[in-house]
Amino acid sequence: MCRASWLYRWLTAEPDPEVVVIDLRETRIVGPIIAVLDIVLGLLADGWRQARSGRLFVRATAALRARPIQIASGVALVAAVANLCIAVALTTATTSAIGGTLIVAALALAGTRVTVSWETLADSRSAAVVIALLEPPEPPEAPRDTADRNAGIEAERREE
Repeated sequence: MCRASWLYRWLTAEPDPEVVVIDLRETRIVGPIIAVLDIVLGLLADGWRQARSGRLFVRATAALRARPIQIASGVALVAAVANLCIAVALTTATTSAIGGTLIVAALALAGTRVTVSWETLADSRSAAVVIALLEPPEPPEAPRDTADRNAGIEAERREE
């Protein structure tokens, strides 16, 4: 799924032959900074893999991928109940606020019964609609080289 994303394709695409590519690792100013960052981030990554928090994060990510709606609903349910308790304890709760919080809690409680995985959600029709709505439009066709661009400009001048 990651390899089909626009960002992955953009990062791994072959460079345009007209584009000049500069390897910043070979420059005098940025090269040493990148080398230091590479060493430091490598050590941090090794430590992260061995740390309890790193293992906990990996397990939490796996659980979230297995049942995202159920986990998000559980978090929303806890937040709604906590909000309701705090509002009642501080005597700032209005009838509409309590009603709204109870509706959110009921919806979150219903969501805890959903056991759909992230992959199933990503392949669903709803996800396709959301992706189609949020995806940027294709860029307009641009002339490939300067000769085509100049020919287009000349043609526009003649039409005027």
